[in-house]
Amino acid sequence: MCGSAAWLPDTLSQENLDRFSTALQTLARRGPEATELTSTDRGLVGHCRLALRDAEGGRQPWKMSDGRWLAFVGEIYNCHSLRNLLLVHGAKLETASDTEIVAKSIELWGARAYEKYNGMFAITILDPKTESLELARDRHGLKPLYFTVEQQSAAASSESRALVDLSNGHVADQFALLHLLQTSQLALAGQTLWAGISLLPPGGMAKLTRSEKVENVYVSNEIEEERTLRNVGNASAKIRSLLEEAVHLQQQADYPVGVFLSGGLDSSIVAAILAQQSKSAIETFAVALEGEANDLDAARQVSRFIRSHHSELIVNTDEFFVAMRELIALRGVPVVLPNEVLIYLLSLQARKSVKAVLSGEGADELFGGYHKLAARLAGAERNATSFADDYRNATAWFSHDDLRSVLRNREALHIYEQRSRDFIRSQLTREASRARMLRRTLKRDHLPHLLLRLDGASMASSLEARAPFTDNALVEFVETLDDSMIAPRFGLDKPLLRDAASGVLPENLLKRPKRAFHASLPNLLDSVSGKRELQNALSQPLIQKLFLIENLNKLLNDESRTPIRHKNWLICSLGMWAEIHRVTETN
Repeated sequence: MCGSAAWLPDTLSQENLDRFSTALQTLARRGPEATELTSTDRGLVGHCRLALRDAEGGRQPWKMSDGRWLAFVGEIYNCHSLRNLLLVHGAKLETASDTEIVAKSIELWGARAYEKYNGMFAITILDPKTESLELARDRHGLKPLYFTVEQQSAAASSESRALVDLSNGHVADQFALLHLLQTSQLALAGQTLWAGISLLPPGGMAKLTRSEKVENVYVSNEIEEERTLRNVGNASAKIRSLLEEAVHLQQQADYPVGVFLSGGLDSSIVAAILAQQSKSAIETFAVALEGEANDLDAARQVSRFIRSHHSELIVNTDEFFVAMRELIALRGVPVVLPNEVLIYLLSLQARKSVKAVLSGEGADELFGGYHKLAARLAGAERNATSFADDYRNATAWFSHDDLRSVLRNREALHIYEQRSRDFIRSQLTREASRARMLRRTLKRDHLPHLLLRLDGASMASSLEARAPFTDNALVEFVETLDDSMIAPRFGLDKPLLRDAASGVLPENLLKRPKRAFHASLPNLLDSVSGKRELQNALSQPLIQKLFLIENLNKLLNDESRTPIRHKNWLICSLGMWAEIHRVTETN
């Protein structure tokens, strides 16, 4: 829910107040129901609200008892238990909003309050006394929080685009650009595509002043000891129970909550559990690209089984690229995978009947859905210190050789690759098996970017997306399981999750292979609109300055003979972003 922004400008002039108001309005899609701004003699904080609970009681920014101002984005699912705990400690609560729970818990416990939250959140606190901004982000990275410190000012926001409007130029970060091309991720170790704008890490905290930033974490980065629990029956029963509790907690709202239903195992079990817990038929939603409507068959089958009110959307290629441009304009970042556009359009459709949806995101990272990647890494006969290289090589779209052949500045490539390796190693604090290191890396490197895309595509449509598979208790339990329990069984991935779904879904659905909302890159890029957009991207000044165009064209043409086409897609999206946001230079 919602969007927020805060700014400590060099001066509190009328011009700066107008600039901040304009920046805040770029977040209006995230919170279309109310926009409020508070100005102190030390700074500015604003909030755009999408109200799902206690519409009147949760108005923000929220003034805390010590004079600080809180802007809270997200949902705290265990707010009822926290409410009882606060009452025991003598707190006086006047609303039914989790915003008040957040404010009072921070007043009572300080930063230790973040450890107690089971939910998704991005918290910004303006402290007029210390002239600082205090930031915190949920442990899995469901809600983004960007920040910048430059030239005697500091700012934070739910979207990087708002900070671009408060900074000094539309300049791209060259290393983040290389990271995008290799990994389809929008940030490298916190540095985003916008030079000088950072993304707070999951489980991270920061304190910003006009001259410095101090970052810290409240979630331990230690790898848990491997356990010996091998009883599949006990584990799957526990997973089923924890997932049922997670769905129960995450359906809390004053309005109906639907489900994004692709027809794959992950979204199907979430939908089936929600249907069991609901007194009336739930709303489910599916989307497909025109010409690929058979992708909707699986979702229809699940919908019939759980008796949901099911809505479908079929998107043609012209509509797709129009929406892609709109999404890039709204978010201020490239679209790194085509299903983001489908989710954006489906969110616009779903928003007509619900204000929030549950999603199956996170199950693959938790339960071993990337078994082909695991097999490639397990087969690499190298020692554990080379895991970072093997992981990046196995997941790269533009390989090292690709980039060397097309980049004008090859020196930057060496520096980037070292930074990328260092980041992966920083997530692995002790030696472990390759299977364990992959599980941890997928959770810490891959999952946050997956959730970032889900949040961006849904909130651009004024729809909140929730992910039950990121429930704290569920994640913590699965992390204790032995790697052998996560490995594929009888040729099927995620065996424990399939066991947990037994009795919830019919046997034929339990054996269905992985599927998600999908848009065929050949269909998109071979369309009239797709060809036009790719050629337009190649003509952009940023692309011309980054690449040896003749070499890049050869690489893209060679890939066009394959069904992959992801290099073509990334160049198309990067060029579109550069055009829309007038990005022509790198730092």
